[in-house]
Amino acid sequence: MNENHAADNTPSLEDITRAQEGQFIDEGGTLFGFSAEDAAINGETDVRLEGQDAASINALQVTMERSGADYIHAQKSFLTNSGAREISSDIARLTQSGVLTLKSDSAEFKQSSAVIANADQLTMSESRALFATGNTMTTSGDVSVGVLTTGSVDASGDIRAFMITSGDVKAGGNVTTTLTPQTAGALGAAFALVFILLGRIFGKR
Repeated sequence: MNENHAADNTPSLEDITRAQEGQFIDEGGTLFGFSAEDAAINGETDVRLEGQDAASINALQVTMERSGADYIHAQKSFLTNSGAREISSDIARLTQSGVLTLKSDSAEFKQSSAVIANADQLTMSESRALFATGNTMTTSGDVSVGVLTTGSVDASGDIRAFMITSGDVKAGGNVTTTLTPQTAGALGAAFALVFILLGRIFGKR
């Protein structure tokens, strides 16, 4: 039987998905408060969880609905109204779900969130990430990214980002960044001032 425990200092998935009105949090309950009694599922071909939590999952294919997991390692991972602390998967598809860290060859987010998303092919629809990196990125609907680094972006919707580094951008919607040449210059001046002040402080010693 799972018990709820006090959370540690790690950012909670409730914070990550609050912008999506916490779709899976309300249904799945508190995640990542695992006790020693929670099972680690290893070596299974196909793991399906509905309304359950697991400490870690190692399988060929993982399907989760209204569930939570600390760590997922699988060839294919499909999450619906669910959450995970870390996902390592060849193919990952998240629908109304959240993850702290994701690494995948191909990742698709639908109304989902990530703190760090690293995928060779990244697709986001009505989703958000704090840091997103990949070779190619395709978006639809409104997408928010803190820092985006990718070889190319094909956006049919709007992208809002603090900073974008991309070789090629094809935008059917609006692509806006907070880090403009003006703000970059101001940021550079601020760093320069800090270095000057630090140099004076340490130079007196």
